[in-house]
Parts: sequence; C-alpha cells; structure tokens
Amino acid sequence: FWVMKMRIQIVEPQNKIECGICKAEGDWIKRINVRGIQALYCIKCDTVTMFNKMPSKFVYKALKKETEKFAKESLRLLKERLKNEKKVYRDINLIITNLSIPAAQVKDIAFQLKGEYEKVIFIAGGVNAGKPHLTVMISNSIAEDYGLNAGQIVREAAQEIKGGGGGQPFFATAGGAYPEGIEKAIEKAEKLVMHKIN
Repeated sequence: FWVMKMRIQIVEPQNKIECGICKAEGDWIKRINVRGIQALYCIKCDTVTMFNKMPSKFVYKALKKETEKFAKESLRLLKERLKNEKKVYRDINLIITNLSIPAAQVKDIAFQLKGEYEKVIFIAGGVNAGKPHLTVMISNSIAEDYGLNAGQIVREAAQEIKGGGGGQPFFATAGGAYPEGIEKAIEKAEKLVMHKIN
C-alpha cells in the first residue's frame, strides 16, 4: 500500500481550517490530535499542517500512524466512488477521471482496480502541488486483445501537458509542465483507447 512521505508544514495558528500548502478546505482536511498536539492532515496534497514544532520522535511516529490511517480510508472511499461511477463498454469497465491527489496514490488505486476487475481500463489525470500527472492502466487481456499499449497512449497524451512519460503495455504514467492541459490530455488518452476498442 502507498506509504506517506510525511511532509510537514508549520504555520502560525489560524482561525481557518485549511491546508498550509494547497489551501484545501472541507472534506480534504482531517483534524488530528496526537498526545495533545493539534494538526491538520490534507488528503489532497498529502501534507500535515502543524502550529508548533514537532516536540519528539514519538509524537512524529504517532502522527505518521494517524495520517496513514486517514490516507488509507480516504483512498478506499475514493476507489469505491470511482467504481460506482464507472461505465461499461461491451464487457470492459471504463474508469476515466480527474484526480487531484499525488500520483503515487493514483497508481495505488489503479493496481487495486486491476486486481478487482477482470477487464478494466483506468485513465486518470490531475494536478497536484501545481504539477500535472497522467496515469493509464489497462488489463493485460485487453492490451493483448485490442493491441493497446498504455506507454504509447501516455506518451501521446502527455504532449497536452508539455511532458513525457512511458511504461509498460498495461501501465504507464507521465508528468508535465503545463497543468492547464490536463483535461485535454485525459480526453486524448480516452480517444486513443476508444479508437482501438471500437
């Protein structure tokens, strides 16, 4: 499972409940209280916002354990939402979405979906911490039957975000330098897939 890298941002005490990095609010933010230390965990950018310096390594370990618990549960709920929103074309489950979470979390969701569906195509793009990312995952049988190659799809679609990437026929990722192009990159990846399976 994806493990948090524990990025910590220390800020002045604030009235607003928001992330110290990306300013996300609402459902993106989880309050944490570990040994009397107040902190906020942002699911969106994977950051802990604290209002005091870290007092000890024991608090750090307890904080890490708490945030990993939140992260796992949040990813599970997100994956279930994606499964509910899937479309079925012939006998293929299509999940195409915009996710503004870290690319490592997207990869984790992709491989979980691959394990849960015999035939699935997963395309996800998003912008996290100002950087665009694109992920394409295709069940092995679909890649073989329809001549699909996730690496080629990602390379072509990544042109929309002024980036590059690659991978294997069943899984590939890309990053870029043009966040504004992420929707077009997702659309391009979808068109390339649909062209082959039509």
